[in-house]
Amino acid sequence: MEFALVLPLVLVVTLGLVQVGLVIRDGLLVEAAARAGARAAALKDDQAAIASAALAAAPGLDPGRAAVETARAGARGAPVTVVFRYGEPFRVPLIGWLVGSGEPMVIGPVVGALLAASRPKFVFARPGPMSASVLPALSCPSA
Repeated sequence: MEFALVLPLVLVVTLGLVQVGLVIRDGLLVEAAARAGARAAALKDDQAAIASAALAAAPGLDPGRAAVETARAGARGAPVTVVFRYGEPFRVPLIGWLVGSGEPMVIGPVVGALLAASRPKFVFARPGPMSASVLPALSCPSA
């Protein structure tokens, strides 16, 4: 009898842990993609080449849910900032329904070119008017 009362709670907690694991996995892939985009931006000016380098570094992510933005202060050799955003859907059944939103979470690190001393800060935000203003800008001079 007690097991029948506790089982739904244990199931929901287990599914929640699986979803958190998937978000962490995708967060690591987003970080790798942002770093690859920053390396490409330090060497190239072509936005398409930067985006393709970033997407190639994250093979497990859906390219249709990804967005790569590059901000450069001048010509090549000037500081450059690469923002890689990824819309993470709720992939585990029941978790999306419990959270109550059909919209994906936005995962996005901001990486400056040649930023090797510290890890980028991740931003987990709901899409909306605050999403773009929540992301801090990091920049380093490019090579």
